[in-house]
Amino acid sequence: MLLSLSFILLFLPIFIGQKKSCCCTNIDFMSMEYTNILRCIAIFMVMMQHLAGFILDSRYFTPFGGAGVCIFLIISGYGLTKSSQKNGLKDFWKKKFFRVFFPWFLIWSVTLLTSHKQMSYLNLISGLFLLNSYNWYLQFLFVCYMTFYISHKCFYHLRWYIMLFIFIVSFLFWNNIQAEQSLSFIIGCLLAEKEQIRNKLSGKWKYYLYALCLFIILLYIKQLPAIRDIIEEHCIFEHSLNLLLKCSLAFVVILGIQFTNKIMNYKFVKYISQQSYELYLVHLYIVIGICQSLNTSLLKILTFYLLSILLSFCLYRIDNLVMNLFEKKRIRRSNI
Repeated sequence: MLLSLSFILLFLPIFIGQKKSCCCTNIDFMSMEYTNILRCIAIFMVMMQHLAGFILDSRYFTPFGGAGVCIFLIISGYGLTKSSQKNGLKDFWKKKFFRVFFPWFLIWSVTLLTSHKQMSYLNLISGLFLLNSYNWYLQFLFVCYMTFYISHKCFYHLRWYIMLFIFIVSFLFWNNIQAEQSLSFIIGCLLAEKEQIRNKLSGKWKYYLYALCLFIILLYIKQLPAIRDIIEEHCIFEHSLNLLLKCSLAFVVILGIQFTNKIMNYKFVKYISQQSYELYLVHLYIVIGICQSLNTSLLKILTFYLLSILLSFCLYRIDNLVMNLFEKKRIRRSNI
């Protein structure tokens, strides 16, 4: 019952409140509006997994969280490739600092100041430089950015070989979470560079059904006792199966949006999409804090949603304010 209520509370605003003038508007596949919808759904999938796991003690939504992260990485690879095609790599690291690492630094600072536990210097340094396991997503994102920048800046003609090499290394030697997401960023880069692939996927029901059938088959295979025995003995088989599971479910969402975007409440979608990264950063801290301080599950769910959206909005505004101040300072210097 609470799981159903949580699901409705998360996704209902996406489909209500839409103006009639917007209802018949088709959104082009992988356009900015399209990826905004994907970000909105992806962050809700991640939040749903953590909500179910921490508050409701259920692992029912575990595949959804992994697929949500997969969507984020695909969008990141797609957006970086499109941006580099249009503007090159100018101010690459400055943009990434303000958009990705500065919000994380704010979260880390607030956590440090409000924590009642005494932290060792080692924990402080590992937290600041993203060296602990909790920051696995930012670690992996940084590796993706570094690989993309070096391969496109210094070895452009070899970029696909370099990214493929990093994928193989990540898959074989990193821990299970990064290994199972190692292909996602490259898929996004591939979609951006290969227009013929995008055209082939756009508006085709059959590819959506292929992805859906593949996900269902893989989910069924994973439950078989014989497969479970193999998974326990061979972790690389488990990583391979989970990678395919997450990618197939991600493409169910990515391709399925084409057939539902006409009924989306795009104003709400854009609002959530703009601060989806900030939502990702703050929501897990909130869900852990709620579990320790509140007793009623329904109250936990409502508090989780409201606080996550409120604090992510504040973080998003602070980040934009600081970025605008630096930009104005840069313009003043260039005019001197």
